[in-house]
Amino acid sequence: ALVELEVVVMENPHDLKKQLVVEFDSEVGVDEGGLSKEFFQLIVEEMFNPDYGMFIYDTESHTFWFNPTSFESDAQFTLIGIILGLAIYNNVILNLNLPSVIYR
Repeated sequence: ALVELEVVVMENPHDLKKQLVVEFDSEVGVDEGGLSKEFFQLIVEEMFNPDYGMFIYDTESHTFWFNPTSFESDAQFTLIGIILGLAIYNNVILNLNLPSVIYR
């Protein structure tokens, strides 16, 4: 799904403003917000998973920050920004602890 999102961003960024429709394999249902929220929560959990090393968790401030030793490209971090922007655009509230400087 993330590779397909990259293609959309590169080929037609206006498609990001279309209504998001989420369907899980072998799960029948109408997305009234719950499927979208679950979709974004699952992605965010994976993105901020310490095993990937893109972010570090500060136990003192209880926030995530960019890992300065990450081997990921800038494009990967841009994609994360696009995903978080899509969540906001689709009115999905995520429990994500980032420093306040990120929200400025």
